[in-house]
Amino acid sequence: MTHFNIQGLILAVAAAFFFTAICLFHLMVFRVIKLLPPGERIPYYLDLRRSNRLAADYKELYPRSILYQLTIVCGISIFVLALAFAFLRFRS
Repeated sequence: MTHFNIQGLILAVAAAFFFTAICLFHLMVFRVIKLLPPGERIPYYLDLRRSNRLAADYKELYPRSILYQLTIVCGISIFVLALAFAFLRFRS
C-alpha cells in the first residue's frame, strides 16, 4: 500500500465514524427531548454546559443504554484518526 492509499483509507474510516457520531448524537438528543417537558427542552446545538446536561439527562432517562458511550467512542476515534492522518501527511 502506498501512503496515498493509507491516507485515503484513514479519511474514509474517519468519515464513517463522523457520520455515525452525528447520527448517534441526534438520536440521543431526540430521545431526551421526547421525554422532557416543553419548557426544559434541549436545542440540537450544544455548548459545553448543555452537553453536560444532555449526558446527565440521557443517563438518567436511559441508564442501561450504551448510546452515549458509542457516541463518545466515535468522537475519540475521529480525533485519533485525524492525528494519524496529520502525522502521515506531514511525514510525507
